Amino acid sequence: MEYNSDNIFAKIIRKEVTIPAHVIFETDVSIAILDAFPATAGHSLLIPKCEAVTLADLATQDHLFCGNLMQDLARLNKIVSSFRKTTAVNTVVNSLPDSGQLVPHLHFHVLPRSAGDNLLRHPKSAASMISPEEAKSVLGDMKST
Repeated sequence: MEYNSDNIFAKIIRKEVTIPAHVIFETDVSIAILDAFPATAGHSLLIPKCEAVTLADLATQDHLFCGNLMQDLARLNKIVSSFRKTTAVNTVVNSLPDSGQLVPHLHFHVLPRSAGDNLLRHPKSAASMISPEEAKSVLGDMKST
């Protein structure tokens, strides 16, 4: 998937949208907004101000940009958890359509959580620990890419 500068998040960054973007805060590297279709009250997005589709695309950014982006993400997590008076927060990044990414611009979902809300469930872990042989095979494949 290639970056398309006409995506809705790029337009929000450039302030070219006619739909409301409810801004929580904005910095030199990102903009934090309320999700337009929230899964729960306080569901927010952090959108980096760079042309990136996936997290892997940040490899072309300098360390200062990435460090500041992580500070902004931590700030948004704190705001969301304080708003909902919870310490439970999921930070989710979907990379590419098969993972659920709808807008081709990197963004982080920050979701406040509470016991029993059933918003997200991590997949069940395997019944047994990975064997040394399987780990060696997987690592070999990963390192050769």
